[in-house]
Amino acid sequence: MKRLTLLALLIAGILLISGLTGTQAATSETTPIEELRVCVMHPWEHADGEGTCSICGMEYSTVHNHKPGTPFPGVDKIFFDSDNPMWVHEGPGQSPDGNTLKPITDSPYYEEPEAETDDEPSMEMTDHDSAPAEPASSSTTQLWTCGMHPDVIQDEPGLCPICHMDLIPLKGSTAAGTGAQVQIDPVTRQNIGVKTTPVKRQTLRRIIRTNASVEVAEDREVRVTSRVNGYVETLRVARTGDPVRKGQTLLDIYSPELVTAQEELLLAKRTFDAAKGSGNETLVRSSSALLKAARKRLALWEISDKQIKQIETSGEVKRTLSIVSPSSGIVLHKAVTQGDAVKPGSPLFKVGNLGVVWAIAQVYEFEMPWVKEGDQVEMTSVYDPHLRLHGTVDFIYPVLDPKSRTANVRIKLDNPDESLKPDMWLEAKIESAPRENVLAIPMSAVVRSGKRDIVFIEVDEGLFEPKEVRLGVESDTQTEILKGVEEGDRVVVSAQFLLDSEAKLQEAIQRRIAERTKSSDDSSMSGMNQSGHAH
Repeated sequence: MKRLTLLALLIAGILLISGLTGTQAATSETTPIEELRVCVMHPWEHADGEGTCSICGMEYSTVHNHKPGTPFPGVDKIFFDSDNPMWVHEGPGQSPDGNTLKPITDSPYYEEPEAETDDEPSMEMTDHDSAPAEPASSSTTQLWTCGMHPDVIQDEPGLCPICHMDLIPLKGSTAAGTGAQVQIDPVTRQNIGVKTTPVKRQTLRRIIRTNASVEVAEDREVRVTSRVNGYVETLRVARTGDPVRKGQTLLDIYSPELVTAQEELLLAKRTFDAAKGSGNETLVRSSSALLKAARKRLALWEISDKQIKQIETSGEVKRTLSIVSPSSGIVLHKAVTQGDAVKPGSPLFKVGNLGVVWAIAQVYEFEMPWVKEGDQVEMTSVYDPHLRLHGTVDFIYPVLDPKSRTANVRIKLDNPDESLKPDMWLEAKIESAPRENVLAIPMSAVVRSGKRDIVFIEVDEGLFEPKEVRLGVESDTQTEILKGVEEGDRVVVSAQFLLDSEAKLQEAIQRRIAERTKSSDDSSMSGMNQSGHAH
């Protein structure tokens, strides 16, 4: 009788506890909530007020249109704005931007709940005659690593042997192409700011801005030299920078050789005139030859035919020889003064014409593919902002400066008012010819390592893969792609350095796992060999 009483009391207690538990479970979903907040990735996780998700640790988002004091409506009653997945709403409707709301289960952040597994042992009978189950491969075995020392990989949780931090589960990854693929979830993608853009064909343009210095055009420079020995008797142009005209006398030279040559000319002239009066043809021919030789000698000393005729007509020997300017321009350099002795070949003056000048610009070697002869150039001056001149690329010098790594580009400029002066500093803007229909991406998408150039391609939603590319010419913001990607591929233009770091980390982990697997396989083979020998 006592045993029956105790049994009845025990059953009543169990029923009472079960009833209380069921009541708590029933009231947990019917508890009034004043300010409903849910996790956009796991919307069944909710709270009354601020908090973080117990699964992913993300902060809860406020559920708009929730009536204070009402219980949680359920996942099927939660909707979101497709333009802003973090904005959620109870029940269907429209967002403040006028967008039609969608169920939270269609959100890119939504994750399906994990299927519940029965942890209790199965009571089914096993067939001992069936083949034994194969052991799990190493690829499905959960490994553990250290966040500070990723080369530490262990088979079970514990502490890092280096820094003694708790080990964390190692996420699996697949290696493909030129590096490990990187998979990131939508929340991480939004937090680090990953943006992509399609690879497309376009026209590339580049404006090269550089500096230039004004120089006298080499084909408009002349040097005045002496061809006789003598002395500067009179200096007619005595200052550098003075303008001169073509044929203007620059200086007079006294030369004993010139005086002797003039006397020989007059003697040959008189002999020729006497021979003509005698009627002797032989004497006429010989005297005519002497006269021609005397004239030619003076002509070789740059005495004009007009001056020679004046000497013959007057019959007087000129004491000095006048040196005239062969071109109009300005005196760039004066090398003599009054009374100087001169020799044949001695430089006297340097005259330059500034009606057309050259501007020599420096272009870096990486910009040289854009520069061609005939390109239009706009020149501006630092000292005069209103001065704007237009010229063309006349010549590209074939040598490179080994120190500055630049090439000189010659720009021809008209200078009728001589406002441009030699050695003046100008700013040049070279408008190069466009490159049409080339495959190009933004320059910010390229990760340059020195040995190779990498871009990240989005191969699937949230899955990125590095690709090695070969680059062509660069515009101001775009770069040409010669090899590595195809038109339509989406390349990452921001946060690609974070993806590159993650890809290198995944490569290192995969290499570490491969070395670990190989080491364990070698140990197993060694053990089997030792066992065989012992047997």
